[in-house]
Amino acid sequence: MAKADRNTDARAAVTGENHAQALSWIRAHGLLHGLAPDAASSEQQALEAALLFALARPVGGLQSLPLSGSLFGIAKATPGPGDELRLWPVTGYEAEVLVRLLPSRTSETVSTVTGVAGLRWVRDGKYLALGRVGASEQVLLAAQPRDVRQAGRLCAEAGLLPLWDQADTALEDTPRRVIDISLAKSAPAWSRALRRPFLAREVASHWASREPTLAELAGDESALMVRPHGPVSRRPQIVHVRSMKGGVGCSTLSVQIAYGLARAGRTVALVTDDAMLRHVAKEAADDAAVWHEPFTPAGGGLLMAASHGYFGEHLDARATEATGRGEVVILDVGGVVHPPSSPVSRPPT
Repeated sequence: MAKADRNTDARAAVTGENHAQALSWIRAHGLLHGLAPDAASSEQQALEAALLFALARPVGGLQSLPLSGSLFGIAKATPGPGDELRLWPVTGYEAEVLVRLLPSRTSETVSTVTGVAGLRWVRDGKYLALGRVGASEQVLLAAQPRDVRQAGRLCAEAGLLPLWDQADTALEDTPRRVIDISLAKSAPAWSRALRRPFLAREVASHWASREPTLAELAGDESALMVRPHGPVSRRPQIVHVRSMKGGVGCSTLSVQIAYGLARAGRTVALVTDDAMLRHVAKEAADDAAVWHEPFTPAGGGLLMAASHGYFGEHLDARATEATGRGEVVILDVGGVVHPPSSPVSRPPT
C-alpha cells in the first residue's frame, strides 16, 4: 500500500472522515502536525471537553444519543493544526445534537442549566460556529439555523427553556465555572475524544461513570505521530479559463470545474467576477469578507471563492491570495488582458 494511502487510512480510522476528506487534509497540511492533531491551547481543550461532556452526560431529562456508528451523535470530525475543529453530526440528527449542546434551563424557578453554559452560535457559511460568550475559541458544526429552530421545538417538548437566544448569561456563569473546574484535569482526554470520534465511539460507553483517558484514545501512535513532512505539493495547480471575447461561458465553466474538483475531495480556490461570485456564494456571501466558502456537494473537499471585480481590476491580487488557499486554483480570466508581469499570465501547471 502506498504511503499516502496508509496515512489516509490512519487518519480516517480515528476521525471518521471518508477517504477524499482525509486525503485532502493530508495534501494541504502534510504530516507536520500529525494526522489527528490535539487542540493547541488549554482554552480550546476546555471548550471541546465541555461540548463532549454535554453530549455524553446530558441533564434535564435528555438522554445521550446512542446512534450506532457515532460518538453520541457526532459522526466524524476534521481536526486541524492549532485549534481548528469541524464536526459533522449524524445526518438528520443535527437538531438532536444541538439541543444537547446549546444551553437551556429546566423551569422558570429552577436554575439547572443543560448543555454548555454560555455557549452561543453564529452562522459561518455551511457551518454553525459554536463558542462561549466572552471567549474567542470555537468549534464549527455542520448544521444550519433551521436546525437551531428545530432544537428550540425539541426544547419545548422536553419542558426546557432555551438560553441560547439571550444576551444575558447571569444564570450560566456559575454552571460554567463548575463544569470547567470539574473537567480541568480530564479536558485533554475529552478534547482528543471529540477530535477522534471514530476511535472514541468504541470505548465511549464507559464514560457515563468514568473519565476518558489519553491512552485509550491514542490509536496507532506510530501512524499518527508528528513527522517532518510537509504537504505533498506546496505549489498549487493553476487552471486558467480564457476566451478572446466575453459571453461564451468562461465563468460557468470555471464554476463547474471548481465544484467538480471540490466534490472529488480537493481544496479549490476560485477567482471569478462579481456577478458569478454572488450566484455561487449566495447565502454564504459575507459583504465584509473578500473570500467566501460557498455550499458544496458532499464529497469532503473545500471550495473558497473571491471576485476579481467587474473588469478584472483585482485579478492579480486575488490570484496571488488564491495560491495560498487552494491546492487547485481556478482563474476565471475570460477575455481580460493582463501585462506579461502579471502573476496570472504564467502558463497553467
